[in-house]
Amino acid sequence: IDNGKKIWWDVRTHYMYDTVEIRICDMPTNLDHTVALVQALMAKLYLMYRRNTGWRKYSRALIEENKWRALRYGSDAQLIDFGMQMERPFPELMKEMVELVTETTEIFGTAEYMKTVLKIASEGTSAHRQVEVYEKHGGEKNNQGALTAVVDHLIAETMRGIA
Repeated sequence: IDNGKKIWWDVRTHYMYDTVEIRICDMPTNLDHTVALVQALMAKLYLMYRRNTGWRKYSRALIEENKWRALRYGSDAQLIDFGMQMERPFPELMKEMVELVTETTEIFGTAEYMKTVLKIASEGTSAHRQVEVYEKHGGEKNNQGALTAVVDHLIAETMRGIA
């Protein structure tokens, strides 16, 4: 490997800069929510480090299975709850994650974003809305009007709060 750009990762310290990099698996249409959650998680990990606390170790295969399920099914996924040793719906696990980072969202003043994260987890993602727009506009294979409607929807959703 001739440079750090060729190493695949989810979270890592940057190979050249004094920062942490997070790989986001899907393109969010509202980056604020994603940034707030990632910021809260990173701060929680930092606090755990400073307090000399840690996580239980879990099999890499189980973690990869959850990543695959999330990739395949999105917020509709049934993920493995390692502690309870059972499958649970993504929205339930997201609620636990938001509870986990309550302290750090209070520090950063981002608790309102977490309400939106929970709403997205329970009501659906941008991908759900894109499919709805596509179907509403007569979505069928190679339907240019339906595809244009989805693109217009994405532009409007991405620009909300910016323009």
